[in-house]
Amino acid sequence: MTLCLTGKLANMTDLRQSFLWLLKTYEPGCHSNLYLRDIIVTNHYFLLLLEDWLARGLCDDRSVTMISHIKQ
Repeated sequence: MTLCLTGKLANMTDLRQSFLWLLKTYEPGCHSNLYLRDIIVTNHYFLLLLEDWLARGLCDDRSVTMISHIKQ
């Protein structure tokens, strides 16, 4: 069950994109520094998970790399 869920999460492109979208739409006058910190920390944890998923071969899209994710 856990491996199945992990595999599904690893292949959700919207999940990968959501943290980047939150960072891109951050507005200092509107959002707090705490909000920005939370996005950065959560994105960092996601990158650690993505690195693990890539190493374990759980991502169906083999073109996904850490560099390609960060360059978005």
